[in-house]
Formats: sequence, C-alpha cells, structure tokens
Amino acid sequence: MIGPPPPRTLTGVVPVATEKPKRRKAAPASSSRTVKTSLTLDVDLHSRLSLAAALAGMSNTAYVADVLREALKGLIVIDKRSSRDDVDPSGKLDRVA
Repeated sequence: MIGPPPPRTLTGVVPVATEKPKRRKAAPASSSRTVKTSLTLDVDLHSRLSLAAALAGMSNTAYVADVLREALKGLIVIDKRSSRDDVDPSGKLDRVA
C-alpha cells in the first residue's frame, strides 16, 4: 500500500525534512611555527608596502609579519577546548623527581 500523497504548500512545493548539518571537527593544531597566507592588496598599498619594507631593509613578508605582530600584541588568545590534559599552565613539562 502506497499511502496518502504528501502535503503541498501554496507554491506547489513538497516540504522535505532536511538532515541537521553535522558539525565539523576542529582542525588539528599545527606543528609548524609558521603558516603561509596570502593578501590581496591594491597597487597603491602594495607600492607603499614595498617601499616601507625596502626602507627598513626587510622583505615584504618579514615587514608585514613585524607590523602585524606589533599591531596584535595586545590581543590574548584563549583556548576553550574541554580537554586540558596535555597543557601545563606553567609552560614547563612535568618532571618525575
């Protein structure tokens, strides 16, 4: 037996239950001390960046890293992971005495 036809809305579309989207797992922590990124700059800003880096005797990458480090040094990152087993708040490894 097939059963009754599905209900229709005013637009004639049959409502369909959608599956709840699955939450993605967090990316693993990078073992590298640096990550590569890219920026899209307009020509004028790129020219100014290149000039400032040259005057400082640095590459564009090193100059941008220094500028960002200085601009962001007041921000604090808080890790809200539920597992704290692998973190030592003192920053030192536990030693067996």
